[in-house]
Amino acid sequence: MTKGKARVAQASGGYAYFAEVELEVELGGQGLRLDFGPGATEWQEGARFGVAYALEHKGQSREDRRGARVRVLQIRGHAIDTTSMVVAYAAMLALWDALGESPARAPRIEGATGIFSIPG
Repeated sequence: MTKGKARVAQASGGYAYFAEVELEVELGGQGLRLDFGPGATEWQEGARFGVAYALEHKGQSREDRRGARVRVLQIRGHAIDTTSMVVAYAAMLALWDALGESPARAPRIEGATGIFSIPG
């Protein structure tokens, strides 16, 4: 298993975003097997979306998109600056960090407008 961690902390145009996600991943098998540790009790739906998206978009070939076992160890946030979408973004970055990869077209936050851009 390899560990990955990502922190999103930015403020722009009257918007503020904060989330930290730490996880571990082991590639193999079919599909996604995802579970959450005791430090990841909030914003699980955001982490679930982010991990699934990152796994689907991690490789260029069909063989690179095999399944994985992911354990989300920690999700940190604040009631005001953290949403499920910010956690999803941090989870994507954490998974790619664990795998030492990045997608050809990465998601991003348009700080001045508060819009998240996630390529399909």
